[in-house]
Formats: sequence, C-alpha cells, structure tokens
Amino acid sequence: MTRNQLKAIKLAHEIDERLVSAGDLPEADWHLLLLAAGSNRALSSPRLIALRVIDHAERHQGYFQRTSAYREDSLVRSLCGYSRPSFGDVNAN
Repeated sequence: MTRNQLKAIKLAHEIDERLVSAGDLPEADWHLLLLAAGSNRALSSPRLIALRVIDHAERHQGYFQRTSAYREDSLVRSLCGYSRPSFGDVNAN
C-alpha cells in the first residue's frame, strides 16, 4: 500500500468520524480524497466521499486496486477499522 493510499484512508476516517471538516483540509488532500473515491464531483457530500474511499479500500477498487506494492488484506481491514453498513450504491457517480 502506498503512502498516499494510507493517507486517503486516514483522511476518510477523520471526515467520517467528524474529527476534521473537509473545509479545513488543504486542497491537495481534498483532491486526493476525490481521486481515491473515484469521483470528480466536487459538490458531493464530504461524508459520502469518505465512505466511498473506505469502501474502495475494503474492496480493492479503483485507486486501491491491488498492485505489487499492495500489502495483505488484513492491513486494509485494520486501517478501515470496521465494516461499514450498506448505504446503497456508494460507487455510483
């Protein structure tokens, strides 16, 4: 897992748990979240973007697709911290 992938998961958790506001993030961090969420919709809810990032990380989709640099599934599960309840199709653009 790359450093930016780890950072995207951490930022997503901080937004999801309301530890940080998306408006307080530097622009580069917000763009990293949009990239990791597979979204180009800057008007999407920050929490929805965070949930998409976590979902993609758990499913190894998009930005989190497995590569030679990717570590074990257990690392992703421990970083994601918990199983998210279903919020409908969070992958829809």
